Amino acid sequence: MKIRDGFVSNSSSSSFLIIGTQNDALIDKMAKAKNMTREEIADKINFGQYDAGGIIFIGDHESVYFAGTDLSENEMDRLPLSIIKQRFAKKLKEKHNIDVPVKDIHMYYGEASS
Repeated sequence: MKIRDGFVSNSSSSSFLIIGTQNDALIDKMAKAKNMTREEIADKINFGQYDAGGIIFIGDHESVYFAGTDLSENEMDRLPLSIIKQRFAKKLKEKHNIDVPVKDIHMYYGEASS
């Protein structure tokens, strides 16, 4: 997901905001849900992230240190962070049978450039 405030000329970068976790055990479970290992995901990371179809992994070619999902503009504009965290936890439970404590859910933002 790209989020840009205003017009930026001659820019080859995009910013992103995702909700997810830095918990290593949970990242391993998310990788397993995509039938991959963390090492396989790290090999696929390009420009700091890899989208495994519903789960975005953040890291580099040597490690994965965050996993989550992007936020829609509607969620960012209208929902408090506590509700967004609960929805993320519910989504992981329903789609992948992964229990994520809300206390382990955080926001991550960054910029990817080519």
